[in-house]
Amino acid sequence: MSEDFDLDAIIGEAEAEAARRRASPGYPHNIEARLEAELARYAPAPGGRRRLEHLVDAVQGASYVVAGPDPGRGAVARLRKLARRPLRGLAEQVTTLGLLIARALSALTARVEDLERRAEEAIAPDSALASRRPARSGKLLEEWLDQLETIVAGLEGRVLYADADATEVVARLRAAGHDAYGLTSSGGAYDSTADVRRADLVDHLGAVDDASLGGVVLAGYPDGLSAASLPGLADALARVMRRAGQVTVISEAPWSWRERVGPVEADLAEVRPLAAETWIASLDRVGFNATAQYAHDGRSFAVLARRRAD
Repeated sequence: MSEDFDLDAIIGEAEAEAARRRASPGYPHNIEARLEAELARYAPAPGGRRRLEHLVDAVQGASYVVAGPDPGRGAVARLRKLARRPLRGLAEQVTTLGLLIARALSALTARVEDLERRAEEAIAPDSALASRRPARSGKLLEEWLDQLETIVAGLEGRVLYADADATEVVARLRAAGHDAYGLTSSGGAYDSTADVRRADLVDHLGAVDDASLGGVVLAGYPDGLSAASLPGLADALARVMRRAGQVTVISEAPWSWRERVGPVEADLAEVRPLAAETWIASLDRVGFNATAQYAHDGRSFAVLARRRAD
């Protein structure tokens, strides 16, 4: 660097030039307030959500850095001339970095909005179903759940369980040596685990391979079923079940449910427990031999269905 290059003098001249421009009539005196307002507008808001496209556009717009000749005078012009070449390469790197950040933010924006949409779609139907589904009796299924390990004994292959007390029941089945996993309709959208996931039963069965399950146990799920959805569920169960597999349906008896919830709510309910005979007939149609066992008080039953030999 040449001896006549005085950095302190150049900085002083640059500050003086900046002060002169701020004092000129055309200088936007509200620039600092505007910048503050823009930063506040794009800052995260704990109480609400903002679309991210505006932030992406701002990042992309600010990504371009130009390092070229710019009119000036005195020491400032000399400084720009000396720094022009190394700054050009730096400008290209900063521009590239800014564009890459903008591209990443754009992809992140699309992903976040897709997840928000899916979460809203997943939560809304479940909330509506919950409002139509009468509450289950807390101890109604305990008698059957205590026998569940015996019911599924000897089954080969994975066992799917849905959906009352899924976390506890699946843990018990796995502790007993069964390759079990569960589905649940309760809990938050992101509460799923490796063994129990939050999903709709029919949608899940649609994604399962043919003849890939050794057993399916439905406990609690049948309490909120409509008769119109039963044929499609039976077809799906027949498709995913292995030749020696078993479908087990544990449900409250319709008369007990009606007595518990009252005649008005029972008559107006869109979903309700179905009779054991209805389950037997539906499973018989798709190739199962099914029998029913009742609890000691008759208020609940278990339908056990095995594939027919033919």
